[in-house]
Amino acid sequence: MRFTGRRLGLLALLLLLMFPALLAFVAQYTTFVAVGDVLPALGINTSPALILAYLGGAMGANVWLLKGYFDTVPRELDEAAKVDGAR
Repeated sequence: MRFTGRRLGLLALLLLLMFPALLAFVAQYTTFVAVGDVLPALGINTSPALILAYLGGAMGANVWLLKGYFDTVPRELDEAAKVDGAR
């Protein structure tokens, strides 16, 4: 898909991927400790907190991989799908 801000958004995502995950450990720990005071189910040492940490850490890399895959789809295939009635 082509839209305004696509290039800037992808460059920002690439910049975020350049920072090591080690820098986020302290911030994640303090965040989960603070959230655990309000919502104990999302606090430190819980499965939902671990799931959220994994989702947040892998999201940028997964988006970049999907972008690379979708760039390999030929434009003619998209055009043929539109002719066949796809939106």
